[in-house]
Amino acid sequence: MELDNTYKALEEYSDRVVARARKNLNTTGFAHRGRKINASKELSKGLGYKISKNNNGLIAEYTSKKDYAPFVEEGRKKGKRPPLAPIIKWIKQKKIRLQNKKSGGFIKMSDTNIKGAAYTIARKIGRKGTKATHFYGDAMEYEFKQLPQPLGEALVKDMEKVIVDAFQKNDNIKAMIK
Repeated sequence: MELDNTYKALEEYSDRVVARARKNLNTTGFAHRGRKINASKELSKGLGYKISKNNNGLIAEYTSKKDYAPFVEEGRKKGKRPPLAPIIKWIKQKKIRLQNKKSGGFIKMSDTNIKGAAYTIARKIGRKGTKATHFYGDAMEYEFKQLPQPLGEALVKDMEKVIVDAFQKNDNIKAMIK
């Protein structure tokens, strides 16, 4: 079954979903957080999609080059502590100022202090988990509300073509039409 019109419409829809997901990641206050989610911009730069055809139709798969994307999208359940290396990198990129717990003053950004802060953050994530942001899910929902008609029209055009082609290939139907 050829779905050329639907493929083009799904491609356009997917382009818009990826653009909206990037916007969601870079918007201050998205997902009820008071800050941007995308510290290094690497997550948003790595977003993409892949459309594949199979016997049942088309499948659009939304992807990311970053391993942690599913945890940002769906959150992390409590009980599992994340690895330290990405948190250390995040602390350095965000330029978070570390504070002394006792005096309240700021402390030096040494590797030991950064590693200690990363351990504390990882421990808290392990105990409490993290909230889901649904940056992709919200983007799909938003764009679907904006673009349902072209997808439906494309599917109808493709189905008409499939039916007409099937009729033209069937000798019994050709004989009945004549």
